[in-house]
Amino acid sequence: MAVNDLWSVRVTQVQDGQDCLNQYFYRELSTPSSTPAWLALAVAFNGTVIPSLQLVQSTDLGYTNVDFFNLDDPTEFGTATTTAVGLVASEALPPFVAWSFRLNRITRAVRNGYKRIPGVPESFQANGTATTAAIVLLTNSAAILAGTLTESGGSGVWKPQVVRRLPGPPPTHTPFDFGLCQYLAITSQVSRKVGRGI
Repeated sequence: MAVNDLWSVRVTQVQDGQDCLNQYFYRELSTPSSTPAWLALAVAFNGTVIPSLQLVQSTDLGYTNVDFFNLDDPTEFGTATTTAVGLVASEALPPFVAWSFRLNRITRAVRNGYKRIPGVPESFQANGTATTAAIVLLTNSAAILAGTLTESGGSGVWKPQVVRRLPGPPPTHTPFDFGLCQYLAITSQVSRKVGRGI
């Protein structure tokens, strides 16, 4: 573990038998006090990001595991299992329907980032648009997605990134800071349709 190391955080969720994957990237600004480093990041991420998203996800959706990979050190990785579920007692729209967030770039050297969060509750939308109450929660989620994570009781700090990826070989990941994260709209993720993978 080292300052400026880039971490990949991959979150697996399941809704109606369909796996739904979200990936996040964080740059290590300060080395955590505890070891292993991935576990310090896991505690920070699972205690901050996931709870904010559960508030806008149906109880039809469950989390299964979160994988952590230091992309600059192949010896640092780990998996945190979780039984977290969405907290909105409402039937969910189909798994391919998602809340769409945009991570706004601050340089043309990289594209904007996007997050498409599954588990959209039926009761949180009207005619395909988020309700006023939902937008309040989604705005809070956006702020957390753009915020740094800090190690509880320690010195670890991780900053979210947008990443330019090149397939290689070897594959490369170039991280960039971004500005605001914005909730955009209810959208769809074609890869989550049945038979299309995750």
